Amino acid sequence: MKGFWRADAVAIVALVAVNVVARLIVRVANPGSDAEFVVGLASLGAMGVLAAVFAFVWTKRYPSPKVVSDSLIVVSIASVLVTLVGPFVFGKTLGDYAGFGEWFAVFLLQLFICLAVLAVGVVIGALIAIALGIDPTSRAWKAQAARVPAAARKGKKQKPRQAGARR
Repeated sequence: MKGFWRADAVAIVALVAVNVVARLIVRVANPGSDAEFVVGLASLGAMGVLAAVFAFVWTKRYPSPKVVSDSLIVVSIASVLVTLVGPFVFGKTLGDYAGFGEWFAVFLLQLFICLAVLAVGVVIGALIAIALGIDPTSRAWKAQAARVPAAARKGKKQKPRQAGARR
């Protein structure tokens, strides 16, 4: 079990770090709302690409059930951390909203958007690895096909053709 959660922890820290760095850039630069939106989209895009890279590497190394379970853990924990910790880095507090209801609505919207982007990234990364045939199942099928010769086709036997015969 040594190092079992290391890959998950690295993925979670990397995803949260991308978002925190993007929020710090927005906070230090203090741009307008349009620039905040663009930096936020770039941050989500970078997080999606990073999730795809992690899923690609995991799909290449591990069987599908481990990839699915680890991806679910990483996506859900990273999304919750990004949604809860991110506004505090940006400088927003609960007092910036009209009330708890508005804060909760914004929280849920950010959470679902982050979950969706990371989930799409994971699916794309895993599907690329499967399409390239580098996942353990595809490699096992390829090895089995090379090891076992193809069976002869069952059916009618063809008559040997005579030389010079027309069809």
